[in-house]
Amino acid sequence: MKPSKGFIWVLTIGITVVLLAIAFYIYREAKDDQAELLDAIATAQHTLEMMKQADTDDLQGQIVELRSQKSTADSRTSALESQLRRYTHTIEISEMLFDAATDTNVTITSIVAVDGEPAERNGVTYQVIPMMITGEAAVGPELINFSMKVTETLKAADYVAVEMVFPKPPESDDEEAEEELDPSTMDMQLWVYYLE
Repeated sequence: MKPSKGFIWVLTIGITVVLLAIAFYIYREAKDDQAELLDAIATAQHTLEMMKQADTDDLQGQIVELRSQKSTADSRTSALESQLRRYTHTIEISEMLFDAATDTNVTITSIVAVDGEPAERNGVTYQVIPMMITGEAAVGPELINFSMKVTETLKAADYVAVEMVFPKPPESDDEEAEEELDPSTMDMQLWVYYLE
């Protein structure tokens, strides 16, 4: 059975009406979107005009102040990093000194490290850690061995002063007198160099 011409016309008109309704709906949505976008553009332009009218001097002052704070923070950070490196080097050097003392039967009784100033050595600028070491040993040669071990271990160090005190041996051959012998003592001042 073949559809009649009237049915085809009714169907064509129906499809056309549906398509027109869909097109009208899409057009209305696009118009609503356009209106929203125009409102957003107008709001942005209004905000931009207000920002242009704002006092930029206050903002420039804040920028200068923030840059100054950043510079201060950067220099403080640099100083703290340098101090941390100095502490780290001091700990490492102290460990080396204690290892040398253990190897040579010397007892370190104190180590004091102070802040030093940069110094030039062989044309290179180094940071310096002045250190004062006090130690003792049962016999004097152990202190000398310790001093040689420190020289061997810390190649970038200068002796500023070394004072060793060896007790006078007993005049008798009495073994008890030898056991009561005071230990040999040493005070050593070193300058230890390291690259920053």
